[in-house]
Amino acid sequence: MTTVESNVRIIDRKRDEVYNFLSDISNLERVAPPGKVKEFTINGESFSFNIEGIGELNVRLSEKIPSESLLFESEGRAPFRFSFRVKLNSPEPSVTEMRLEMNAALNPFMKTMLGEYLQSGIDKAAEELSLKLSRHV
Repeated sequence: MTTVESNVRIIDRKRDEVYNFLSDISNLERVAPPGKVKEFTINGESFSFNIEGIGELNVRLSEKIPSESLLFESEGRAPFRFSFRVKLNSPEPSVTEMRLEMNAALNPFMKTMLGEYLQSGIDKAAEELSLKLSRHV
């Protein structure tokens, strides 16, 4: 299993507000990267979407630890199995620290090809998500 973690990002919102926003799957389309994510569909605690160049991904919200973390896991057909955890912390009452962690089942060849891409991708995703959460929550 390959693990990549983002840098810690600061969100000028209370941790409970950030957690509640992210745990409502219907909000996730609002914070998805524009132009890259298409055909976003929700079905209970699961959602699917298309990413240009990758194809359709199916993900379910599999674990919620109130105001601390959310775990999303791939399901169905995907180029590789992965999970994505959002970790939240509050250094101050009105500020949230967020870190993203991705675990991916990559064979050595895929790890060599995608390792740097996954790290830069998760850092960029954390940065964009923190900016959007500061505006939307």
